[in-house]
Amino acid sequence: MFKESVNLQKLQVLKKRLKVDHPKYMDLENEIRMKTAGEYGEYSINYYLSLIPELKYDFQIVRGLRLPFKNSYFQIDTLLLFPSFFLILEVKHLTGTLHFDPNFHQLLQTKNIILPNNESIDETKSIPDPILQVKRQFNQLKDWFDDQGYTDYRGDSLVVLTNTNAIVKAISDNKKVQDFVVRSPGLSFRVEKLIRKHENDDYLYWEELKVISKQLKSSNVVRSNNDLEEFNVQVSDIHPGVFCTSCEVLLMVRVNGIWKCIVCNHVSKDAHVKTIDEYFLLFGNEISSRDCMWFLQLNSTYIARSILKSMKLNEVGNTFSKRYHKK
Repeated sequence: MFKESVNLQKLQVLKKRLKVDHPKYMDLENEIRMKTAGEYGEYSINYYLSLIPELKYDFQIVRGLRLPFKNSYFQIDTLLLFPSFFLILEVKHLTGTLHFDPNFHQLLQTKNIILPNNESIDETKSIPDPILQVKRQFNQLKDWFDDQGYTDYRGDSLVVLTNTNAIVKAISDNKKVQDFVVRSPGLSFRVEKLIRKHENDDYLYWEELKVISKQLKSSNVVRSNNDLEEFNVQVSDIHPGVFCTSCEVLLMVRVNGIWKCIVCNHVSKDAHVKTIDEYFLLFGNEISSRDCMWFLQLNSTYIARSILKSMKLNEVGNTFSKRYHKK
């Protein structure tokens, strides 16, 4: 079952609570759209990877790598480690008609869009060339393997298209497109073809593969996401308050220990729990009673402190400077 990453959840909460007239609101929507498509695409290839007969071909899977390279970093969606070669998978969940143009290092995406007057038109835009992207990733990862002493470890890279409704065309260099691009249903067949291609290459023992996998994971540098800073969001741009757990309107108030929606009259004893979780996603894993009073729109720090204690969070500090940490 597809489960959104914490980073994606953070962006969704930010959009939910950001004022719609914020200058970066549309950028945030686009980022969520692209990240959702990317994560779903990576999730969707799991089935096709499971079709590779593991009893016949032992391999390791490493996902979501961000490795240092010179003064920057490079990222790899999915990496398969076989005894005789490695395989980089760049997963794309793209819609519409995709025109690959390797000669000009571009991918043209044509989609049918609906205008405000309900008329539809075809819109074409140029997006970064994923073939060029995986070739660059290959060179960077090969340098990393060389630095680790695995100079003879060979590899390949593929662009995996996970949207089976997309139409794929080649504007130039049809052979290169066929060599590098594969639809997800054909992934296991392409992998078996690559295994046969590398069957006479130098082999690594299974224990060596596990060591490489551990080295990659230990070298992985997790990006510190500060979405508020990235989208230039101030605290004053955020809507505080408790959303109704029924109609989802931001109009729940606390009356006699119960949350009540003033729109649909729905009541809840624990609507604050999800709201505090959203605070943690937006601002980090600690909260004070004053922060809680503001975010839940309460009129008493005593009530805020009581709510935080009821959630059995980790407590740090004395009564006046106490902060509550997410477990």
